[in-house]
Amino acid sequence: MKRKSILLALIIFASTSVINTVSAIDTDQLSDSDISLVQNMLIKLKPYIDERKNEGDANMLTFKELYSRLDAHEQTFMDAIRNLKQKKKKNSEVAKADFVAIENQALQVTDPSNPNNRFTSIIERQYLPKNNQEADETMMTAMEKDLGKRLLIESGYRSPAYQLYLFVFYLSNHSYSIKETNRWVALPGTSEHGAPERQALDFITLEGISGEHNPEEFDQLPEFKWLAEHADQFGFVLSYPKNNNSNSGYEPWHWRYQPPQTQPVK
Repeated sequence: MKRKSILLALIIFASTSVINTVSAIDTDQLSDSDISLVQNMLIKLKPYIDERKNEGDANMLTFKELYSRLDAHEQTFMDAIRNLKQKKKKNSEVAKADFVAIENQALQVTDPSNPNNRFTSIIERQYLPKNNQEADETMMTAMEKDLGKRLLIESGYRSPAYQLYLFVFYLSNHSYSIKETNRWVALPGTSEHGAPERQALDFITLEGISGEHNPEEFDQLPEFKWLAEHADQFGFVLSYPKNNNSNSGYEPWHWRYQPPQTQPVK
């Protein structure tokens, strides 16, 4: 009986140590041990995520699938990220059957090392709720009639589990600061890319201009100016304009579907 008590105490101590380690997560700057954990976790996850991308369904990743690749400590760290910002109404994982697959979107990209050389790049398969996809197609048809060009969908629906992976993946781009990363990448459960009732689209031009690294490059485009003037007629709203009151930076490429009869989700 005494040996069982000691074993139970050791298990409780070990579990508590993991929880305490992660509960002390520094949102301004991850600790060296947490940075190392993130780096090792991504080395482990990247081959699996790449495989899912090749299959065209990484965006539909579930938490069960994601966590099955992680050990207990890594799962606890991921839970800590998920719990940093709770929503009153959580985004649920929705069946793939509720979505329309957007495939074979071709970019004509200029080779940075040789401006005279252009090559075709195919955007990985995206998913949109049916009403969102139909509204976007109607809007792009109107844009093409006016401008002779349209925008492609660089990113549509992203499951909360895939959003979690992306958030952790992009930490290195922002000096492993959760707060700074969150200015550009939403925490899982809060992203408009994971909320079919207010589904967001990230647009990209046929030439591969997305504005991700230079928002002003995108908002100077005729396509953006057209959206600014006409998108609301098709039920789309710019989520993060300049000087917005949220924690997010300016994202001229990010438009959510919010037709007049649809109220924003609180």
